[in-house]
Amino acid sequence: MKGTPADRVISLVDEAYDELLYTYPMPGQATRDEMPTVRLTYNGDHFRGIILGYGTSFEEAHTHVPGGRPAPGDRCSGCRWTDVTIMWAQPYNLDDGPTAPYQYAVIVRGRSSLPGETQRVRTTWTPDAAMVLDTLRVPVPKHLRVTGRERSVAGPHEDALLDAALLDEPLAAVALEFSKERVTY
Repeated sequence: MKGTPADRVISLVDEAYDELLYTYPMPGQATRDEMPTVRLTYNGDHFRGIILGYGTSFEEAHTHVPGGRPAPGDRCSGCRWTDVTIMWAQPYNLDDGPTAPYQYAVIVRGRSSLPGETQRVRTTWTPDAAMVLDTLRVPVPKHLRVTGRERSVAGPHEDALLDAALLDEPLAAVALEFSKERVTY
């Protein structure tokens, strides 16, 4: 990647964003104040900030013959996966500067390496750490539901939250409450 992350604007659907995620310091490698600022764009919107946490469901292995496609209804995390990033970020206009105060940005990317399929990106903005948790909740798999409406934070969503909790006090409090929710007696 040419230049530092703060020197260039990186698209959320560009391979440079993938490279950034794999080379960005992890919690424990730097303090929140030492995290480098990144500048990102998606659908004409621009924002800058620091990455607090990241999680992915990607796996190197496939559940089907290499070079083929997963069977209908089959899950293959080598072909389709989810990346989740939590940032402390600020939207800005390239000409006029900041357009809103710093807040949490939760970026969820549905990824695919299959021909003809594209990435899907959803970004949620909130100043409230508790809302970050609500944003990370996904439906529980059908075979595990009791009421049909359960939602949980698991996999890459949980990984991103736990990483972010190491750098952000409000998210640490939310993660602690979340961990208490998960305890069953």
